[in-house]
Amino acid sequence: MTARRAETTPRAKLAIADLFPARTSPPPDTGAQHAQDWIDHYRLCDQDPAARARLLGSRMGQCVARVYPQAGPEIQELATDLFLWLIAYDDIHVEAPDAAPTTLLSQIATFLGVLETGEHTAGTASTTGTGFTAALADLAHRTRTVLPPGPAARLTASLHVSFLSMLWDTTRRKTPVSLAEYLTMRPHSVLGRVSVTLVEPAAGLDLAASVHDHPDIRRLARALANLTAWTNDLYSFTYEHQHEVTTPLTLPALLAAHHHCSLSDALDLAARMCNDEAGLARRLVGRLAAAERPLRLYATAFEQALAGISGCYGTPRYRT
Repeated sequence: MTARRAETTPRAKLAIADLFPARTSPPPDTGAQHAQDWIDHYRLCDQDPAARARLLGSRMGQCVARVYPQAGPEIQELATDLFLWLIAYDDIHVEAPDAAPTTLLSQIATFLGVLETGEHTAGTASTTGTGFTAALADLAHRTRTVLPPGPAARLTASLHVSFLSMLWDTTRRKTPVSLAEYLTMRPHSVLGRVSVTLVEPAAGLDLAASVHDHPDIRRLARALANLTAWTNDLYSFTYEHQHEVTTPLTLPALLAAHHHCSLSDALDLAARMCNDEAGLARRLVGRLAAAERPLRLYATAFEQALAGISGCYGTPRYRT
């Protein structure tokens, strides 16, 4: 295949907004002040003003309201702060030029202790202190307070895997990665799998294990996680391609290497993957509409989450 000039926009139009149209107008960014106050209270970006600007540019409160429209204020604020924490830690520490497992291991070990105990130092209340550890202690405490036990446990488990994926990210950045390995790990290294765990409590549900284990629900959850990851890779590709010293660890770059094609063709392939996944999710939601009530309610919550994804990428974080 003859390589062409690398474009930064896929030719294939993303179909997720057509398959999952938003049912309401975009919500006002009512959580903007809360998000800013929470970030500044824990001083997450004190050493990196540019990271703070990008973080606030995500308009995360508005995105959460799109993805979880049924959620009450406490769950929306918890989701907003948790996503901001994950993005900030990834931007500032995981994506740092000198990031390596050795630079993250002690921090992540501390984070695991926080998730287990809810305290950032022995005998210290979760509401005191600043920095990522204190902020995570606040999130862990609120998770146990706001969410039912089952959803809280699933959210905590997804954070454990997110920390594993951060270590994976730093080990694989300068070594070859197969497309299959990337497709397995990427939904964990962004907000994909964490987002899935919040669909249930945000819709006011507390479901039996048999609902979570239903094959169509499992595949629908994977579709939401994949689309969260893959659309992020498409919308952030221009920025990453321009700022990474090495080839960025992102879906279009991996597709170009796997298929020996230009970046232009790889971007088109990535868009088509998103469309295929969105089409599958649309069929699953339709099939579950005739299922018993718990499955039907859960599928509707996934449908709303999928409808909210597209609106999260028109924010200043992605425009810059």
